[in-house]
Amino acid sequence: MTGPDAVPMIPGFTVQEDPLTGEWVAVSASGKYKIRGRTQRELEERRWVLYGQVLVEFRQAIAETWPRPTPPQR
Repeated sequence: MTGPDAVPMIPGFTVQEDPLTGEWVAVSASGKYKIRGRTQRELEERRWVLYGQVLVEFRQAIAETWPRPTPPQR
């Protein structure tokens, strides 16, 4: 950011200011995820928390759908 009014840059997200709250709202490219914050640092911290949550969801989905290996027959 170059000044107090500069728009934060969050990779993979479109960032706009909410005129009612003054917070920055970052929406993912898919539109599925949204994070809010007052500063770039706050948005980045919340982005990493979101990434952690998405990773947990992904691992759980794989565990529920991936076929389990069968042990070899002797």
